Amino acid sequence: MMKLIFLHGFPDNSKVWSHCIEYFKERAECLAPDIHSLDFKKQQRLLDDLCEGSQDVVLIGHDMGGPLAVEYAQQNPSKIRKVILINSMGLEMFAHRLKLLEQMLRSSYMSVFINPFVNTTTLKLIHKKILNAIYNSAKLDKDDPLRTNSSEVLDGLARYKEFAFIIPKKLFNPSEPVIVPVDVIFGEDDPFLMIPSENEMKRFFQDARLHKTIGGHWPMRTHPEELNHLIETLIFGTK
Repeated sequence: MMKLIFLHGFPDNSKVWSHCIEYFKERAECLAPDIHSLDFKKQQRLLDDLCEGSQDVVLIGHDMGGPLAVEYAQQNPSKIRKVILINSMGLEMFAHRLKLLEQMLRSSYMSVFINPFVNTTTLKLIHKKILNAIYNSAKLDKDDPLRTNSSEVLDGLARYKEFAFIIPKKLFNPSEPVIVPVDVIFGEDDPFLMIPSENEMKRFFQDARLHKTIGGHWPMRTHPEELNHLIETLIFGTK
């Protein structure tokens, strides 16, 4: 049976995929691990375990789940049929993207998260305000359950500090383009990321297609029906 492995970003957990899982659970084995507390290497080892036993695996990554999906597919192309990125990209693309002023401005919030003086334990005391501020910036519904996530999701802040060390290595030691087919879906009103250009796609992926959809950074929450139909078409070839 096909496996769909959904990888959440920051500041989410597996609940971000609830609409997708409900839609696809009859057609595939749907797995959505909580990975915010795991470092990047442990996340990759977890994917090893989750991929076991299937020759038909699709990785679906949103936000910071996207770099994990790309990295794993790059290192294990025989295990993955397809990667679907939702408002996300690989670390190498993002490293080169930061040379652009517009992306630097959109990513300026990261300077707070990678600051060594920013203490996650302290931030957890005001985690509800932080979650609301992030979700408000992307116009997530006021009553979305993601806003009630526990303070544990802020453990994902450690990935920003970890990526701050990995990204420079990607600039100076570039990898070959990913050979696994990649579909990149972008909500057109994303305040955090620019929509990839055709040249970017060709530079980092051998076989990639861009699909624009309505919504912002969380289209799986704000426009689940449209996103699920698009994912269905990309995986199963149906509408």
